[in-house]
Amino acid sequence: MSKSSSDQHGWFHIGSLYAFLDNNNYLKGLIKNTKDIITYYSHFENLNMYLDKNGFLKFKKKNNGWFQTKDVKYLIASRNNKDLDDKHIFKKIKNIFAWEKKIKKFISRHNTLRTHNLNKHESPTTISNSNYFNYNKKRILKPNFSNLFINKDEFFLMNGFDKPMRSKLIYADLLESFYLNRGKCLLSYTFSKIIEKKNYCELNFKNKKKKIFSKKVIFANGTGLKKLVKDISIYESPLMVTYPKIFNKNIVKLTPNNNNTINHFLHESQNDFYSVIGSGLSCKLGDNKDKARVLKKFKNTCRLFFKNFDKIDFKKIYFGKKVEFTKKTKRNYDFKIFELSKKSVAVLPGKFSMSFNLATNIYRRFNNQQDPPLLRLKKNLRLSKDISNTRHYKMVKKYKSKIS
Repeated sequence: MSKSSSDQHGWFHIGSLYAFLDNNNYLKGLIKNTKDIITYYSHFENLNMYLDKNGFLKFKKKNNGWFQTKDVKYLIASRNNKDLDDKHIFKKIKNIFAWEKKIKKFISRHNTLRTHNLNKHESPTTISNSNYFNYNKKRILKPNFSNLFINKDEFFLMNGFDKPMRSKLIYADLLESFYLNRGKCLLSYTFSKIIEKKNYCELNFKNKKKKIFSKKVIFANGTGLKKLVKDISIYESPLMVTYPKIFNKNIVKLTPNNNNTINHFLHESQNDFYSVIGSGLSCKLGDNKDKARVLKKFKNTCRLFFKNFDKIDFKKIYFGKKVEFTKKTKRNYDFKIFELSKKSVAVLPGKFSMSFNLATNIYRRFNNQQDPPLLRLKKNLRLSKDISNTRHYKMVKKYKSKIS
C-alpha cells in the first residue's frame, strides 16, 4: 500500500457526497465506477456489493467483505441554520435559495438511486440528472444524537450510500489478481527514464543495470506525477484518530460553511472500533502557515461537535495527502488520464474510490475501446501479509499495545 493510500481514512464514495454538487459529472462518474466494480470485479469473493433482481444497489453483510455494511448518515443544515446567516438580508435570502437548491438535488438524486435499475445503460446519466420531480421528504429524518453538539432544529438527517471500506483487504485482493495475471512487483527499482523505440519502450533505472521492455507504460505514482504533469496539485487534509471510538455512527455533517463540515467513520481494530475524523479543511502542500491555521480550526471543529471530545484518552492528528488535477483555482475530484506520448500515459484516480473505473478506461484506451475480460481467480494466494495496514490502524494498534 502506498504512503498516500495508507493515509486515507477509508471512506468509499458511491456518490452521496457529490450529489450536492452542481457539476453532474462527478456523481455520474461514481455511478459508472460502482457499475464497473459489480461488472468487472465480481470474481472477488470478498466483494460484498451487488445488484438485486431489480437492479437496486445492495450490500451483503460479510466479516471479510470489502465494505462495512453500516450506513453513513448525512447530517445536513436546514434553511434556518446559522451558517446561512448574513448581516445583509438580501445576501442571506440568496444563501438560503442556493442551499435549498443543493438540498433538493441531494434528496432527488438519492431517491432516484434507491429506486433505479442500475443494470440500465443510461443509469449514471439518469441519476446524476435527477431534478426536482424526484424530490420528496419521505426519507428525511429528525436528528436525535445526545452526544453531539447540534441544534436538532437546524439540521435534518438522511441515510447515504457511501460506506466505510476495509482498505487492506481490497488492496490484497487486487494484488492477488495482479500476480495471477502474470504481474510482477519490483519494489527496489528506482525509475530513471523511458526511451521510446518504434514498437516498444525501454525503461531505465537509477539503481539497477537491468532494463525493462514494454509496449505501453502507465505512470500511477501519486505525488511523483508532479515531475511529469504540470497541472497537478497536492493538498494536505487533517485526520484525527481516536480510541476508543468517540461516536457510534458513521456520520457526515454538511453545511454551507466548508470550515464547519466534519465527517466521522468507524473502523475495526480486532474486537472493537476506533474513530477516524475528517473535514472539508485542506491546504496546499508546503504552505506551513496555512497548515497551522487548518490544524487549529480542525481541532476546534472537533471539540465543538463531539461532546465527549475531552474525555477520550487517545487523540492523534496526522495530515493525509490528496493528489488532484487542477485548472486555475478549481479542484477536480474526477480521475484523469494524461497522454504523455503514444506509448505512455500518467493516471490519477482523483479518489481511491474512482480507481476501478479508471482501470477499465485505461484498458479500453490501450485495446481499441474493447471492454475488459471477465477474469476468474483460480486460487487464493493470501497476500494480506504483503500489504501494510492503514496509518490510522497502526496508530491504534501501537497505542493498544502500550496500555495492554
